[in-house]
Amino acid sequence: MFRGELGDQFEKSFVGMSLERGDGVTILTGKVTDQSQLMGLLEHGQSIGVELVSVEPVAGPDLEPLSTG
Repeated sequence: MFRGELGDQFEKSFVGMSLERGDGVTILTGKVTDQSQLMGLLEHGQSIGVELVSVEPVAGPDLEPLSTG
């Protein structure tokens, strides 16, 4: 989740992600296959000057359960 509602021009810059905007934040949703891809998304957000608010894993039908330890 990024602080601020990103405009439509940023939709294509987050390849493979969907953007939901509202209440002063933008939520990116999509499949992240590895840590390298995650870091790329976070670094891209930083490069365009948006503040990261949170990162949360979301379960889905094609995802394995998260390991807790």
